Amino acid sequence: MERGGREIQILHDDLGYKYSSAILMKDNNLRWRCSKKTAMKCTAFIVMNPRDNRVIRSQRIHNHP
Repeated sequence: MERGGREIQILHDDLGYKYSSAILMKDNNLRWRCSKKTAMKCTAFIVMNPRDNRVIRSQRIHNHP
């Protein structure tokens, strides 16, 4: 997916929510934020190890359907 001339990656979880804007953290893990973070002020996120796509940490309680 492309937005504003840059490539955007989307992650879908098993509950149907979308996450975007993966940020590489200092520990080389990726932090994904809910795609409704700005519009709905949702604080859900997932932190993954990019080598094996294993979830390290998450807060998957969303404030929207």
